[in-house]
Amino acid sequence: MAGRFFWASTSDFIGRKPTYMIFFAVGAILYWFLPFTGTLHLDSVALFVLVAGVLLSMYGGGFATIPAYLKDLFGVITSARFMGAY
Repeated sequence: MAGRFFWASTSDFIGRKPTYMIFFAVGAILYWFLPFTGTLHLDSVALFVLVAGVLLSMYGGGFATIPAYLKDLFGVITSARFMGAY
């Protein structure tokens, strides 16, 4: 839940597009790194939990940020239709 507030607030400050670029770039790196937290002499449960926590926060942040991003791209009326308002 904290990821939704953090990433939504971050997107207000730096913009929606840069936030999604961060999701893509950092997410790709962390998804690649996640299996290695149990191998290569890392064997760190804390590191695994930290990486998984950041990935889950970005997942929630994407859901929190997408309505505002769609509004920025397509306008209020069209984005309301995307969300099923009418």
